[in-house]
Amino acid sequence: MTYIEKMKMENKSFKYTNVLYKMNDIVEYTTIKDWFWEDIKVSKVNSYEIKTVKQIAQLENISEEEVYNKYFDKVMTTTNAQTSIRQRVWDVTADDDWMFIATFISKSWKNKWNETNYIFMWKQKVLVIWLKDTTTFIDGKAYKQEKIWTYWDGFSWINVTKEWNVRFENWKKPIDFIWQMLELSWCKDDDIILDFFSWSWSTAHAVMEYNLKHDSNLRWILVQLPEIVDESNKDYINYLKEEKIDPIISHIARERIKRAWDKIKEESGADIDYWFRTYKVDSSNMKDVFYKPWELDRDNLFDLVSNIKEDRTGEDVLTQVILNLWLPLDLKIEEKKIWNYDMFFVEENYLIACFNDNIDLNVVEEIAKYEPKKVVFKDSSFKSDQDKINLQEKFKRYSPSTEINIL
Repeated sequence: MTYIEKMKMENKSFKYTNVLYKMNDIVEYTTIKDWFWEDIKVSKVNSYEIKTVKQIAQLENISEEEVYNKYFDKVMTTTNAQTSIRQRVWDVTADDDWMFIATFISKSWKNKWNETNYIFMWKQKVLVIWLKDTTTFIDGKAYKQEKIWTYWDGFSWINVTKEWNVRFENWKKPIDFIWQMLELSWCKDDDIILDFFSWSWSTAHAVMEYNLKHDSNLRWILVQLPEIVDESNKDYINYLKEEKIDPIISHIARERIKRAWDKIKEESGADIDYWFRTYKVDSSNMKDVFYKPWELDRDNLFDLVSNIKEDRTGEDVLTQVILNLWLPLDLKIEEKKIWNYDMFFVEENYLIACFNDNIDLNVVEEIAKYEPKKVVFKDSSFKSDQDKINLQEKFKRYSPSTEINIL
């Protein structure tokens, strides 16, 4: 009670003021899987009673301090903590307004490999947390253990889902948390921040604000599967339709960052780099042209006219070219027209690529005059082998050091 009185004097509230007084009639509800595809047993509590410490003190005619000591292992509060277990329980219980217990083998460092029970309550599936987990019981008295500091201190989780104009229903990391990690990591200018489970792109947002404050040039790489929003979440689906955002997590995150960038630019007026690129993993742009002679027939023979798949765009092919040449994907890319042919200028004139068919040799001459380090064309861009020879002659004359690549 000394600890509680001290908090009151400092105008702070002590959250552990309820007791799970009774809990009966627990029945099996279902079994779900965790990230490791191991069982999480979900049970439903059909009868329970929660009382405040004050109510019990009056009911049993004892002091509040005696209530804390007597019900030490049942004193609790709730939190809206975002955990993967909570989301899985929510998915199978929907809006069922009861108490549920999730029993699983913990993988976290604190209870690793031990059977663990999480209790979730009401429609919101708030998590029950216990005073006993932050308290020591010695000689019949409870002593609160005070954290000196953790990585999770110093910022709020309130309204995290609505942070920066685009709603994320679950698993959204606060910007301030990522910022705190950046401050602790001693980042240097031009370092790259990698987030393999980016979800809402909070990392990108935090890096941008970090760069603004520290006048640095940190870059980021985010990885996210194109997960589709659960259609049963009608309210969220309708919200995305109103906002004209595809119900795909990576698309929602991308829109969130676009809006954040616009707002940061409007409020700060900072002349910094706001652009980013998104890529998705796909198969090669190239056809499998290494047929065995006996596998060729009249139909697939004509497929060999071009060795690039028909459904691929110039940007698709350029991305593969950049990777094949061991160049970074964050180089500046400009699209230009020369004699109505589409050109990609990468890092000014370091690389020039043209993937049009039947290129005029006068256009080749214009490209050569830029003296690029590398050029790339399609094999089908040339009508004949003689045109390829003329291509080489043009570059010998205007830019003899250019490396010529033909796909």
